[in-house]
Amino acid sequence: MHELQNLLGETPQWISYQTYIIAKSFLAMYYLKKGMMNKAYELYRKSVEISNLAGYKIFEVKLLKNLSLVLDSIGEESMAKDCDTFVKSLAEDSNVDCKLL
Repeated sequence: MHELQNLLGETPQWISYQTYIIAKSFLAMYYLKKGMMNKAYELYRKSVEISNLAGYKIFEVKLLKNLSLVLDSIGEESMAKDCDTFVKSLAEDSNVDCKLL
């Protein structure tokens, strides 16, 4: 995990946004399982922001859909519903089929 973080720090973002997005989301899942919610949230947020800036709507929708599931699992039902609503509108606007993700 530390090696992955070090490598991400050395890799220019323009080389591969997809790799950066996937690595940050994997790190977020790691921190989530360790109970480090703030760090996990920060990494998820960065992954979503990069997906948005890079124009990778499928990544953005998938990450937000996963975030909704996480919010629901930790008892944040209201935030999960808001996230679901946003995911649906984002998917509709970008012609992404949520059922396939």
